[in-house]
Amino acid sequence: MVKVKTEEIKDHLKEYMKEYLKKYKSTDEFKQRRRQKHKCECGKEYSKDHKTRHYKSKKHLKYVENLSEQLMMEPLYDFKTTTFDSMDLENFKLTDFDFDNFDFDKMVI
Repeated sequence: MVKVKTEEIKDHLKEYMKEYLKKYKSTDEFKQRRRQKHKCECGKEYSKDHKTRHYKSKKHLKYVENLSEQLMMEPLYDFKTTTFDSMDLENFKLTDFDFDNFDFDKMVI
């Protein structure tokens, strides 16, 4: 008896969801949301429906590969040529750093 009741409820929910989705998917709001374009860091645009497909595309994968290679090659900070004697490292903030008077030529890249 209980099993029959749960099957009826499942069937009812399936039918209800079919009807709801049919009504919802026909609205302009839903269609606009699906067509909305998003700009990717690699330079391409994709719609919400094709986000996964875009992330697997050759262009995006090549961009990610190049980006990771650049990050691996570029040192974030060269500790060899910089002196920390005059810097208060405990309270150091990026905004406190004097970029105007820093000698970038001495940095090892």
